[in-house]
Amino acid sequence: MEKKNLFERILNESIKKKILLEIYDDKSNTNNFKIGYIIKRFEDSFLLYSFDKYSQYDGYTLAPIEDIHKIGKTKYNDNLEITYSESSFPLHKKLIENVSDKTNGLSAIIEFCFNNKIVLKTYFYVGNQLSGYIKEFDNDYICVDSYFNDGTFEGSFVVKISNISQIDFESKDEKKIERLIKKSIVLTNDSK
Repeated sequence: MEKKNLFERILNESIKKKILLEIYDDKSNTNNFKIGYIIKRFEDSFLLYSFDKYSQYDGYTLAPIEDIHKIGKTKYNDNLEITYSESSFPLHKKLIENVSDKTNGLSAIIEFCFNNKIVLKTYFYVGNQLSGYIKEFDNDYICVDSYFNDGTFEGSFVVKISNISQIDFESKDEKKIERLIKKSIVLTNDSK
């Protein structure tokens, strides 16, 4: 029980004091980790303001708390703290205002991305991932208009929300796909 209390305390302190953390949640590769600031904690998950390996802002990640097997603050993190203090926090205020009263992280982020027409990448416990816009959703399922990395339409897929293991949005990958989708739409409209 004490470990849970210690774990909870560290997560809460990291939010309150803006402590940069390494989050280890990939049990198949224990050297792989996410790095960033936990900006929101839900009952089932956490929302991370993420950085890439080059110390650059790289969107948001929503991942289950139960998958975390280690958290830490090391010397590796020191250069990133400067980046954080100078960043403009895209979507940050709007995001916090719109998900602050939610307890289920997946539901909150799905609703936020749907309402704001944000490209997201969904990862699944089993299988692949989908990148695209949420077309519609209910309590159990989402329908995603999915796009390939080059911005071309792949198709619409209905997936069970409980099969989603992680959601990324606003990262460089999603922003690139969004630009390519818009470019593809313009090219399609111009050819008509």
